[in-house]
Amino acid sequence: MEKLGINPILIVFQVANFAVLFFVLKRFLYRPILNMLEQRKQRAQEIEELQRKLTDQDRQLEEKKQEVIEQGRREAHKVVEAARIRGEKMSRQIQADAQKQTGKVLADARQEIERQKLQLRRELKDEVGQITVAVAEQILTDQLQPDQKSQILSSAIEKFDQ
Repeated sequence: MEKLGINPILIVFQVANFAVLFFVLKRFLYRPILNMLEQRKQRAQEIEELQRKLTDQDRQLEEKKQEVIEQGRREAHKVVEAARIRGEKMSRQIQADAQKQTGKVLADARQEIERQKLQLRRELKDEVGQITVAVAEQILTDQLQPDQKSQILSSAIEKFDQ
């Protein structure tokens, strides 16, 4: 073997050197690297799990947000509808009050007209009575005797009072 340039002692030392190097690498380098790779793999799995959970939570939050928005829309619609109904009710109430007020004003105006008519009738009656009395007095003083005058005057006054 020496003719080929191979030294058996050197080969034995190289094999021993390789075995020691293999043992040292396996013991001090290979296992820590495998442990580190395993830890990275576990962290990657944890991150994936966390990402999946976060995605699920995000989806759930989005669904809740949509539900809250929809509920808000329904409530807003209810409020608007209630306000519309209340507005219509108030409008009807205002119209009814206005009609009552108009009726009251008309009734008051009619009463005032009736009162004024009665007042005018009384005044007219008094005036006619005074004119009649004056005319009758004039006539009576010119043509009748005093006892006839008082009798006619008394009967005329009684007729006007009725």
